[in-house]
Amino acid sequence: MKELSNRELIALCCQKDRSAWSLFVNRFSRVILWAIRDRLKRWNYPFSEQDVEDIYQEILISFWKKGKLNRIKKKDRIVAWLIMVSGNAAVDYFRLKKDYPVRTAVSLFAGHNPGTAEGLGLGDVLGTSAGNPGEVLSHQELSQIVDAVIASLPPGQRSVVTLNFLYGRRQREIARTLNLSTNTVATIIGRTRRRLKQELARKGYKNF
Repeated sequence: MKELSNRELIALCCQKDRSAWSLFVNRFSRVILWAIRDRLKRWNYPFSEQDVEDIYQEILISFWKKGKLNRIKKKDRIVAWLIMVSGNAAVDYFRLKKDYPVRTAVSLFAGHNPGTAEGLGLGDVLGTSAGNPGEVLSHQELSQIVDAVIASLPPGQRSVVTLNFLYGRRQREIARTLNLSTNTVATIIGRTRRRLKQELARKGYKNF
């Protein structure tokens, strides 16, 4: 088989081409496995390699047998989509199979350094000197505000914000990954920061 672009590869997988599916697994298995482990480590789930394998297999089944790849609208941005889908599948696995408390976005905003794989602190996200959010907001309340803002965004903007806020990716890196201009990425992040500040202010927290 000739070298296929990601767009061509996904299109063939959606048509149940087994050769394309084998190539898809070879090309993206490392990304999927990394995303699973990264989310579980980041949210402090007590996982085993068997858990990772089980989640990985469920993801592949959802792609091949359940046709989840058909949901990708921008097939040239497959990597960012895979990271989010795989991470979400890892959380769902623990929520549904392990009956383990679900971590939410709040756990990623306490005590992390900007620009690292550990996510951003709340002050970095908002562009302020805000300290540990636990000193001002309850974890549950902050989680609800942050999660609601992120969930309300259109899918494309949600990808940008997720990679920046929760994964600590820099704007230029996000632009390359999602095939966007740096200005577009900066605009989305800036607009979301303002919305988050507005939501915090609306809840009575005006020091951010």
